[in-house]
Amino acid sequence: MRYQDLDVWRRAHVLTVQLLADRRLDGVVSARLIGRELRRSAMSVCANLVEGACSSSRPSFKRYVGIAAASAAELEYFTLAARDTRVIPEDAADALLDEISHVRRMLFALRAKLSVAYTRAHA
Repeated sequence: MRYQDLDVWRRAHVLTVQLLADRRLDGVVSARLIGRELRRSAMSVCANLVEGACSSSRPSFKRYVGIAAASAAELEYFTLAARDTRVIPEDAADALLDEISHVRRMLFALRAKLSVAYTRAHA
């Protein structure tokens, strides 16, 4: 499976690019620290999907999707921290949180689909 064909990867990648381009995250030290973690966790979602899609088995892919979901949870937390420390305005943070929530739901659905496909193949 090509990771570029995964809707969840495309959506997570757009989110990552938005965070990489957001210059508000380059200000004072606290903003830089939160910004670095936001960007790292967003890139981790995409990178784990890439690694999983290129792995040799469905169980391995499923494991990487789980890691991507955990990275999305980290991303959610750092977005909350950025909002609560006023690094990102509340409306911008809320928009990011909505998108992160959507990506997480997609990841959970993909993981469930991989489980069903693996169970059927080995039944």
